[in-house]
Amino acid sequence: MPEISAFQKRQLDQIKAGYFNLLEYPPMREKTISLSIVSPLLFAGEFYLHHFYIKPEKSVEFSEEDEGVIIKGSINTFVLK
Repeated sequence: MPEISAFQKRQLDQIKAGYFNLLEYPPMREKTISLSIVSPLLFAGEFYLHHFYIKPEKSVEFSEEDEGVIIKGSINTFVLK
């Protein structure tokens, strides 16, 4: 793994702080998580740079039961290399 620069460390600290801030104001919605956590992580991880590219997804929905609770969702981001 490459070393994390001071700038990247600050980015990750801000993303982490943002996540914990969101926990204070439930409910956490899918779009909010995507905008405030997933997108910044993709940027910090350089997934928008060459050899990666982002493709809009076809709607892929899933449903899973976990201890009697049904969890439903969809895939919003798909990164290809």
